[in-house]
Amino acid sequence: STDAVTGAKTYGAWSADQSFDAVTSPELKGYTADKAQIDKQTVNGDSKDLEFTVTYTKNAPTITTEKKTVNETIHYVYKDGSKAVDDHVAKPVEFTRQVSTDAVTGAKTYGAWSADQSFDAVTSPAIKGYTPDQAEIDKQTVTGDSSDLDFTVVYTANGSSIPVNPNKPAEPNKPAEPNKPAEPNKPAEPNKPAEPNKPAEPNKPAEPNKPAEPNKPAKLNNLGKSTNPGKLVQNSNMASVRNKKQANENELPQTGENNSQSQTMSFIGILLAMFGSLFGFLGIKKHRND
Repeated sequence: STDAVTGAKTYGAWSADQSFDAVTSPELKGYTADKAQIDKQTVNGDSKDLEFTVTYTKNAPTITTEKKTVNETIHYVYKDGSKAVDDHVAKPVEFTRQVSTDAVTGAKTYGAWSADQSFDAVTSPAIKGYTPDQAEIDKQTVTGDSSDLDFTVVYTANGSSIPVNPNKPAEPNKPAEPNKPAEPNKPAEPNKPAEPNKPAEPNKPAEPNKPAEPNKPAKLNNLGKSTNPGKLVQNSNMASVRNKKQANENELPQTGENNSQSQTMSFIGILLAMFGSLFGFLGIKKHRND
């Protein structure tokens, strides 16, 4: 109310109080509001404007635990693939790790798996009349990253050439290159046999002495007696000599025949010696060549 003269104002009471309804803070994925809501606010004419601030904080990652199981199975079959005995199924081993999930993006961060574990060694069961290709499945160590293990043992009837767990034979050593045999010494050229001595020309038989001219007989005197009795005796001696020479001349042809036969036999002997030397040389050369 304003005075008409003075202009003074007089204030009456404000209208009835009023209120603002409560306001729930909106949800934001991965965040949490520091005020879940703004409560109902009652105001009057004297109240000032109301102002509120809700602060959101990013949520911590979500931590979960992941589990994983690793199995081991061993199959026992015959060579044709048919079942020999029941499979061996080992007790599974279990691994765990933590997984952190980002509250806003949903990205996952994985922790380390729990400690390594192992499957015990398993001896292949005996089947009468058969031999397994693996006498034993060795101890197997696995981690959380390992896949399930699966083995197959094949049984072969005895008498087969397949050994159990055959080890690959060592590569044989390459034999050393044999030494090249030494070049055999070339046999010495055999000595050329000496040229056989040319047989000596047989001595030409001596020309027989020409018989002395017989003394002319002495003239006889009228009585038939020699006028030179001394020459008569000499003539008689010369006649005797002539008779001996004549006898020798008759024998000379026989002596020449004997000499000719002797020379022929000597020549044949020399030829035989030459052929013997030649055959001996050829035999020695053949022996050396062998």
